[in-house]
Order: sequence, then structure tokens, then C-alpha cells
Amino acid sequence: MNAYKAAVIGLGKIGLLYDMEPQRVHPASHISAYVEDKRFNVVCAVDTDQQKRNILSKISLETALFPTFDTAVAVHALDAVDVVSICTPPEFHYELLSQLIESGIGRIIFCEKPLVQNRHEVEHLKELLDAHHGVTIIPNLSRRWNTGLCEVSEVIRSKRYGELKKISIRYTRGIYNTGAHLFDLIRFWTGKPIQRIIALGETETSSSPERSFSFYFEQDSGVTGYAEAMDDRSYYMFDIDLYMTDGKIEMRNSGDDLFYYQTGPHHLFEGFNELTLVEHRTKLLSDPCLRNAINNIGNFLERKENPLCVLEDAVYPLYVAEALEQSYQTGKMEEIGYE
Repeated sequence: MNAYKAAVIGLGKIGLLYDMEPQRVHPASHISAYVEDKRFNVVCAVDTDQQKRNILSKISLETALFPTFDTAVAVHALDAVDVVSICTPPEFHYELLSQLIESGIGRIIFCEKPLVQNRHEVEHLKELLDAHHGVTIIPNLSRRWNTGLCEVSEVIRSKRYGELKKISIRYTRGIYNTGAHLFDLIRFWTGKPIQRIIALGETETSSSPERSFSFYFEQDSGVTGYAEAMDDRSYYMFDIDLYMTDGKIEMRNSGDDLFYYQTGPHHLFEGFNELTLVEHRTKLLSDPCLRNAINNIGNFLERKENPLCVLEDAVYPLYVAEALEQSYQTGKMEEIGYE
């Protein structure tokens, strides 16, 4: 018997349609991830495009589809819902989050990134949460639910390859889109936030009006990094290299591949070391992040574990992105101003 009721607002790609793409690892949408976990019953969905009813019925036949949030509320479809997923475009997140919190709909709100669009919206959300207890926001920074990528944190903390010194990044699709994952991974892996950042140039992106910048950054631990923004109209890219005193970790293909290197005597130049590949882990994204996220949410509802991603994890990337935009205007290194 299904123990918990779920609702999904927005049946775009991450809400529903990614599961129509055969090359993706399934479940690839919120609807399918809930349906797969037998603890959940998807009681309703909201989308202005009612033609998606046919696709929805193939995955979750008993899910009612409503054209607007207000319509779903009016017919009491959202009464006693335990979890609400927000899968709309980012510009609608703040209004929906506010409405859900104020109306007491949903014990958990599972929201796609970026959570909101600026600090003002963050501060208002925090005020609402203080005034309306019992609501937990879980942002979908999806790589936090990937087992292989989580292990990178342990490797860095254990100093298996020595001290982390430098980070090199190539990315596409904006400082709020890919940037949400990028800034979160750096903080998650290293245990330290970026403290200072300077924009070095802008690159065009199809995610306009969002912007992509190349940038340099510093952590108070002494770790420094450089990110090169690439034009995603040529190809999609999200690669990270972590350089340590005794080795290196490479994340490739958006986290589907990890390469571990260690140092050893150089095969050509006496007195120098070189990096030698010691492990290649592939198909990491075959471990479906959404399945793991919904499992974590179910376990949280059952009081078995805490959320692996919390509100502050989604707030921090906003501060970094805003500092980057400010730096591009001033031409100076900017402090992030986030603790």
C-alpha cells in the first residue's frame, strides 16, 4: 500500500518527458521516480499543456492532471499531499514555493534548481519557513545523490592523493544552470566554500538570458581554481579536474566517468614525477540520481535518515553567481559574502 501522496508541478523534461528519451537512464523524471518507489502515489500533476495527459497516463494512469496550480487547489487535489515536486521553469519557483509554504501544502517541497533567482527571494522564503513550521525544502542538486560522486569527498578528506591544491573546470550553460551543480560540488567535495571570485570574460550560451563567465576563484584553505566557459551550441560540457600533491581526480562526461591518478617517477625525465592512471570508474550516472533522491525523501518521511540536500546547499550557489555578475561589472575580485 502506498504510504505517501506526491504531486508534480510542471510536466516538462525533468517533470515527465525525459523518460520518453530512450538513451537516458531511467527513471529520468519526477513522475517515474515516484511511481517506481512503491511508498508513493502520484495523486496529481499540474501543467498548462493538457495534451501531456496521454504521456502521463502511460506512466501513471491514476494521476489527475490539472491546468493550473489554483485549479488543483480548488478541487482539493493537493489536500494532505506529503511531497510536492516543482519542475517548472526557474522564474516560477519563488511564487510556487511561497504559495505552497503559506497554504501548508506538502510536508516536503522537492524543487529543481536554481531554487530561486536572487537573494531577496531567498530571504523572503526563510521568513516564510520561520512563520510556517513543518515544511522542508529539498533542492534537487542531483549529483548529491550519486554514489560515485559522493565518494570523491571521502577521497579528498582522507588525503589518499595528498593535499588538494588546484581545481580546473570546463562548463557550459550558465552560472545558474550548470553553475548550481558546479559551485555546490566544489563546496560539497572540499568542505569549503569559494570565498573570492573574479569574472575573466563572457561566453555566449543557449541558456540566455542566463550568462556564462570564465572565472578564477579562491578558497580560504589556499585552494585556487579556474573555470573556462564553453559555448554549448558547439557541445555540452561539464568537466572538473582536482589536482593534489600526490595525484589527480578527473570528472568527465558530466560525472559519468571518474579517473584517479597517482604520482610516480617520470618515465622520461629523471628527478620528476608524472601522473599514472590507477582507476577508471565509468557509467556512474547509471545510478539514477532521481531514484536515489526519492528514496532519500521516503526515508526522511519514515524518519530513517536526513535529506542529503538542504535549503542552504541551494542558497550558496546563488551567492556565488551574483558575485560573478558583480565582478563582471566592476572588473574586480568580489567576496562571496556567504557563511
